Amino acid sequence: MQLLERMHLVQYFLFEAKTLQLDRTSAIIAPNGAGKSALLDALQLVLLGGDRRHIHFNAQAGGKARARSIRDYCLGVYRSGEDGRKRRTATTYISLVFRDEETGAPLTAGISLGASADEPEHRQHGLYLLPGVALELDEHLEKVDGRELPLEWSRFRELAAKRCRKAGTTPEFHASGERFVKDLLHRLRANPGGGVDFNAYRKAFQNALNLQRVEDVDLFVRTLVAEDRPTDIARFKALLDSFRQIKERIEQLERRIAEAEAVDAQYGKVAAQAQRAASYRALAAEYARDLLGEQVEQAQSDCDAGREELAAAGLALEQARAERRSLQEEYERVREQLQGSAGYGEQASFRELAGRDREQLQRLQTDLQRRLEQLREPLQELVALRLPGVDEAGLGKALAPLEELHAEVAAAPGGDGEGPAPDAFHARLKQALAAAAPVQATVAAWARQSHEAWQLARARRDALRGNQQRLGAGQANLRDEVMRLLNHLREAGIEARPVCDLVRVTDKRWQ
Repeated sequence: MQLLERMHLVQYFLFEAKTLQLDRTSAIIAPNGAGKSALLDALQLVLLGGDRRHIHFNAQAGGKARARSIRDYCLGVYRSGEDGRKRRTATTYISLVFRDEETGAPLTAGISLGASADEPEHRQHGLYLLPGVALELDEHLEKVDGRELPLEWSRFRELAAKRCRKAGTTPEFHASGERFVKDLLHRLRANPGGGVDFNAYRKAFQNALNLQRVEDVDLFVRTLVAEDRPTDIARFKALLDSFRQIKERIEQLERRIAEAEAVDAQYGKVAAQAQRAASYRALAAEYARDLLGEQVEQAQSDCDAGREELAAAGLALEQARAERRSLQEEYERVREQLQGSAGYGEQASFRELAGRDREQLQRLQTDLQRRLEQLREPLQELVALRLPGVDEAGLGKALAPLEELHAEVAAAPGGDGEGPAPDAFHARLKQALAAAAPVQATVAAWARQSHEAWQLARARRDALRGNQQRLGAGQANLRDEVMRLLNHLREAGIEARPVCDLVRVTDKRWQ
């Protein structure tokens, strides 16, 4: 004999995840309206294969106390209105765990459903029979961000198949409720050789749900025992349900069509605006074309005027070339006469020597001016730097003599005239260098300090980079002095490793 020992409910009615332990003496006792029929309806869903044609929810109330549906149980609807349900979406599992009292072999039978507040009907993911497996509640759930949520149907199938393989059995998944119930009855039958009457089972199950005090035996037999073959009420009800579903679907399609028409109207407005924008762009392109045409005409007229000016310039060039040829001929004639005159050769040699001396003097002046600029420019740059220890008054005092010397050299004629006296210029230059010596010493000291600070900063940077690499490799952080020592040794070609990388503390008291 098979004993129902557990029922797992996941996202069913007001239960999020609940296991009911059952035995031979279990009973459901509670006040009216407490939800007793919800548990019986959960049993119906599994034992009748989720077939709405044969399920009668809230059977003790004649099915009229409240028009319940599978979707309502999945979403946890307990009153009308948007706030009258426990959840918006649901993945429902109802698993019944049976156990053979003789062999102790378990069997899990269940159904997986889905529903959403945005959909008019529920979805049936599948029905499952797991021989040799007693599923636990945790095997229906998974933890996501600290919350327990139902497993997806595909992952649940994989888990169920894995459990069956471990138990040495084969899972059975059904899409048809009738086929599922027949297979379930075949596995739960007391006599292995006995047959299974599906219609008799369904009728007996319905009678058990409707079990009340029998006032009229004849009426009880006619309505609950005898099968009403002339009128198939269940089929008629199923047809009514299907027509109701078709009506709801038509209404839903009408709403969608109205929404689509509204969207189409909006797109029509957008298309009109786009057409208007395209017209404006075309008009702007025409205006731009007219403007470019006017510019082309103006450029053409300018080009014609340029051609005329070019022709006139060519004529003037030819005239200038003719005049140059005549002047060249006159120059050659006069030069021949000059060379034939007395004293011409001696005068030419003096002129050549004077030209060489003038060129050398000009080079010396240029070199002297360049050297004075090399002395003056660093002092001028110090004014903008504003270094500590260099005051503007002392800097101006050192810069003034160099400015005067540079001005005198720049004002001297380029190779013509005497220019400044060499001895006096040399003495003044020595005085200017002596005046700039304190500034030079201050700048040199500041440069040494800056160089030392730069070297220290570079050493700290190398130490920080080394520590960053060590931390990235999971090693301990080292002091800056140790990292600088390692860098100096590495630059000298000596590979060194700190003791903390070589020693491992295994005693937990010293860790």
